[in-house]
Amino acid sequence: MASGETRRTGTANMGELDLAIDENLQVLACEPTTPEVGDPTAVPNLLSQILTPFNAFIGDGEYDEEPVSTSVLNQQPEAKIVIPPQKNCRYFLSW
Repeated sequence: MASGETRRTGTANMGELDLAIDENLQVLACEPTTPEVGDPTAVPNLLSQILTPFNAFIGDGEYDEEPVSTSVLNQQPEAKIVIPPQKNCRYFLSW
């Protein structure tokens, strides 16, 4: 999955168009979001539009949230989730 570009008209932010694409860059699903709604919120609606099985979910750090992983695994339990940590994450070691 990949986030679309922000659409702007004049100085007013019109939101984004979030896209789900496959390895051939074919659009599988799309979901418009407003500036008040983050990309991760669009994931369940994007996934509900995908009718074919998929092997991996790839997103940027903004998708590094538990509800995203849960939505993906509910749709495709065997899918690999590839999301880098958010830029402000901190790593902790526990022994």
